[in-house]
Amino acid sequence: MNLLEQIIGRLPLILSRPLGKALSYVLRDETFSNYLRKKDLALLGDIGEIKKILVISDVNIGDAIIIQSSIEALKHYFSDSDVDYAYSAVADPIIRSNPQISTFFPIFRSPFKPSQSERRLVERLCAENTYDLVINFCPFLSGHNFRCAGCTALSPAVLIAEILRAKTKRDETANLAFRITEYVNELFSESPENSTRGKCYYSGTKIYLSPEVLKARDRYLRPLGISPDDLIVFFNPDASNRYTFLDSRLQLFLLRRLLSQDSFDFLLLGPGITFKGIERHLIANIPAPLREKVILLDEEAPLDTYASLLDMCDLFITGDTGPMHIAAARKLCVDYLPAFKNRTGVVGIFGSSDPEIYGYDSFEDTYVEASQDAPSKVFEASPHCKDITCSLQRITNKCPGDRCFDGLNIDEIVAYIGGYLSSSQQ
Repeated sequence: MNLLEQIIGRLPLILSRPLGKALSYVLRDETFSNYLRKKDLALLGDIGEIKKILVISDVNIGDAIIIQSSIEALKHYFSDSDVDYAYSAVADPIIRSNPQISTFFPIFRSPFKPSQSERRLVERLCAENTYDLVINFCPFLSGHNFRCAGCTALSPAVLIAEILRAKTKRDETANLAFRITEYVNELFSESPENSTRGKCYYSGTKIYLSPEVLKARDRYLRPLGISPDDLIVFFNPDASNRYTFLDSRLQLFLLRRLLSQDSFDFLLLGPGITFKGIERHLIANIPAPLREKVILLDEEAPLDTYASLLDMCDLFITGDTGPMHIAAARKLCVDYLPAFKNRTGVVGIFGSSDPEIYGYDSFEDTYVEASQDAPSKVFEASPHCKDITCSLQRITNKCPGDRCFDGLNIDEIVAYIGGYLSSSQQ
């Protein structure tokens, strides 16, 4: 994928649409997918017994959550093998309790792509641990990084091709977590040693949390005066980049409309981590009478406490960013007690990113639902410039990102939320 990014970075933005059509045509073709699949299977055929596996996530929090799906699938086929995980250091509090992971490597600290020191650390991990197989989901690590370490590595280009093919056919699921599980099935379900196991079926995304997190959550909530019977909406104003960041004017318009309703008790306003100060800007521009329901949260809550806090909420409203995947994931207690409600509705508001790949929707046949006992819903903007190359334009930072939320229907979002919260009170 690195070569593809370099090509995109050198092309004028005006070429993105015809280039996108060409890329779609090539990548969605079944012949191309079969070629990539055979290459992966040929590599596996040279390994022999697989007793030690390393899975490498991409660098963001959402990636760390989603790519855990591959570990669950791998343990289905290799229950007695060690599966190690390299992922975002920021995501560590919500990853480190996963009982299916043998060794945790929270090494990625760079927000966009691995630094040179992080790349060298990956090479050293591979060289020192003598993995039978490395599955690399980070597009910024190349085959060179693994050849230097002397290990067999799969960088699943076929996964990208299958996602694009599913999107093109429009009657298949393109969601990344679902497709990752299917990718592992394609690699291992047909091998003779796994013939009696059957396929691994996608069961949603999950976060494992310790019982101590519940106590930390209660300590955090107690001064806020929130009770378990309150109807709580959480509004996340932050985003990971400007292409998924809902303009502050649209956020204010949406917040004012929501706060004018009488359908909930509190609105928790999350902090700006990437977009520092966005929450203070919003609260300063909300009329005083509407602020009575708003509770401004700070940045101090650890990520596992934040995850358990989201479990207390009846509805989570956000753009496409890591907290959306935290809210959507099933919260499981490591001692198996039924400690979490898992009844948080998720509203995802999408601009340049693709909701079919990253979003959750209970009302569309080709989407996956959030792993909650509550409905999830996607709302997507419709800028005229949006196409397959949007993700690559984000990577190369060539697009100004000022049209990503053109055509977003705020009235539709407000109507859905009002109806959902009214039904929750019944």
